[in-house]
Amino acid sequence: MMPISEKKEHMEKIDELLAEIDVFLRKSIKSNYDSERAHDDTVFDLERELYNTYWFEISVEAEHKLDLLRKKIEVTKKIHRFYMLDMSNATVQTNLCAEAVKLLYLLFLKAALERRDFRYLNTALKISDGILGREDCLMPKNFSMMAYSVLEILACDVFVCE
Repeated sequence: MMPISEKKEHMEKIDELLAEIDVFLRKSIKSNYDSERAHDDTVFDLERELYNTYWFEISVEAEHKLDLLRKKIEVTKKIHRFYMLDMSNATVQTNLCAEAVKLLYLLFLKAALERRDFRYLNTALKISDGILGREDCLMPKNFSMMAYSVLEILACDVFVCE
């Protein structure tokens, strides 16, 4: 069992990392993104959806979609922009833009931290390692360092804190 002072320090580390991730997420918000593009109710436009603020709070709806995307990345090693509304299949083989992939990476890190779920971290690490096979989707060093910090926190939760 971890002493109270160390547990408090651990929680502060989590809060600091979540705040750091949120800074990058908030920079990505495009409040007028919906009005910039034609909205099509027959397909799920992941790129447009990622800029919706409900993702940043990892709402129940966002978590469900993140989990679907996590599974898609794990299985197909690709992430597309357009999917059927239920996200079962891509409707067009258009890649998600690199900026949106980075945003998705940060959302996986945030979900890993908030839910204490290694599966989200694993998917983020795979994106960082180039699973998508796209040079334009390599993560900057500071993003990779965030993943390392998430790993440290989750490992501490599992091996030390409990």
